[in-house]
Amino acid sequence: SFCLKGRSEWVKHSTHFLPTAISYFESYFSSFFPYESYKQVFVEDSFSQTASYSSLSILSTHLLHDDKVIDQVYKTREKLIYALVSQWFGCFIGVKAWSDVWIRFGLSAYLTTKFLRKIFGRTSYRLRLYLDSLYVIQNDKYPICRNNFMHPAELWTRQNVKKSMLVFYMMERKIGKYEFKKIVSRIVAPPEEGIVRDRNLSTRSLFKLITETTGSTEVKTEFDKKYITGIGCASLVCGFTWNRKKHCTEFVIAQDMVNKKDAKRFQGKITIRRAELDQFVDSPVTFGDEVGERVWIAKERGRKNKKKKISYFLNSEYEIDVTKQQEVLLLFIRIDPDFDFIHKLKFRQPLFMWMHQLEMEKDVISQWQCIQAIKTFGHSSEVISALEKCLKNETVHWQIRAEAAKSIATLTSRETNWDGLELLLKFFKERFYESDPNVTASTAINKESNNNNNNNNNNNNNNNNNNNKEGINKEEENKEGNKDKENKDKEKEEGNGKEMNGGGGSGGGLGTEHLHLKPNDFGDVGMYYVQREIPYAISLVKDGNGVSPEEVLVFLLELLKNNENSLNSRSDGKYLARVLES
Repeated sequence: SFCLKGRSEWVKHSTHFLPTAISYFESYFSSFFPYESYKQVFVEDSFSQTASYSSLSILSTHLLHDDKVIDQVYKTREKLIYALVSQWFGCFIGVKAWSDVWIRFGLSAYLTTKFLRKIFGRTSYRLRLYLDSLYVIQNDKYPICRNNFMHPAELWTRQNVKKSMLVFYMMERKIGKYEFKKIVSRIVAPPEEGIVRDRNLSTRSLFKLITETTGSTEVKTEFDKKYITGIGCASLVCGFTWNRKKHCTEFVIAQDMVNKKDAKRFQGKITIRRAELDQFVDSPVTFGDEVGERVWIAKERGRKNKKKKISYFLNSEYEIDVTKQQEVLLLFIRIDPDFDFIHKLKFRQPLFMWMHQLEMEKDVISQWQCIQAIKTFGHSSEVISALEKCLKNETVHWQIRAEAAKSIATLTSRETNWDGLELLLKFFKERFYESDPNVTASTAINKESNNNNNNNNNNNNNNNNNNNKEGINKEEENKEGNKDKENKDKEKEEGNGKEMNGGGGSGGGLGTEHLHLKPNDFGDVGMYYVQREIPYAISLVKDGNGVSPEEVLVFLLELLKNNENSLNSRSDGKYLARVLES
């Protein structure tokens, strides 16, 4: 690696994982790195963050960071790994035409995510794929393989990169991990001696290679016109009813073709997971031109007990109050739990079923879908309680907890007495505030008693002075009495407002003046992200005119004023930037 003077330590820290990455890909491809050496050059004001050439990558110095920075780690590793994989797909293996550049984008991006999964875990990997699919569905306007463009730069878009990556993800789900790895290995394998091989891939040659490896043309038939040379995805509408007499679930699936002229229909299979009181079953369901119907008979017939303990994933045990099931012997229904392909989905189920799913399903995609569905029910004690429980669950991924906090904030308003604001403030202060050691309960009581004595003395002096005054008219006395009454009413209203908003406390008996912000401690990365996102969620609390309550502004200013990072081994730059953004 090369850089300007003074950045050597940052370069060592930012790139220390690359030998592991090269070994990983050499093992995955079953072949060595295609060049004798690999050089990375970090330059100021580079045209783009990454630019790959044969055995060389030119990178921006903005990717460099030291061991104190948390937020930049994921972004830097993603860019550096993408530049590394581009040595295989982009430099060593090219494409025959501009229309085939999606192969380079897709393979480089998808293999990058596979290595990021090795570093950051399966949860982060699945959530990223799902959020990318939402982005692709929303912005899918042009095919990733097309010839009708004015300039090749039109193909270098975020949409094309993300969709190309998802196409290869769906291919792997379709043909299996072993077959997919075998195909990639054949692409990058060096040619045998005396054999000249074309190292430029095309869409046609890729499908030919897949057909030779798998022995089937099903991949070409399913992916070519649907996702590569075409646009759009399956738009599914699902629903179910519980037939009490027949003791079964009647499920229906169809494609949403309302107000869509010339819309193409997709055909395929999708997995439906139904969670009954005594079993959890995945059933494949076919969808196509016609409406698909399935009937599943429940195993359990009756309920003698009001509460039932059930076991689910990871040997977790939950106690379900079945009296709230409204005669439905289902805990929840989930569509496509394995996320086999991208699709739009319209599906509704009762609130209690979404709440069961949020609590019981450990999959991050399921949790994200539950939060989006639960907040559509509007403000209620059950909705806020479910979101609060998710927010406080430290085993849940930080992005899910942050999304739960934002949902609580958006459901909070003046009409709800700012209950969500009080909840978020209490949550934050219980974890990141502490009692002031200089102020104890006894000193606080003494201060209050002294203030009361001073007020009584002042009142007595005022009374004596008033008795000594003469010539005061009754009308003036009445006016002064009315003013005093108005002032007392205002003080009473202000006091009620403070109590309504938690009194500035942290859920305990002391007020804000007896608490102070803890010094920053970002040792727990997951808790750091929660601490960073909660102030932003609080800033989303607005009244009907889009104005934040005064308590929000006071809270955010307090975070900036009393921030203490001198004893923290990590940088607080991104944290403060998020607070300022709030």
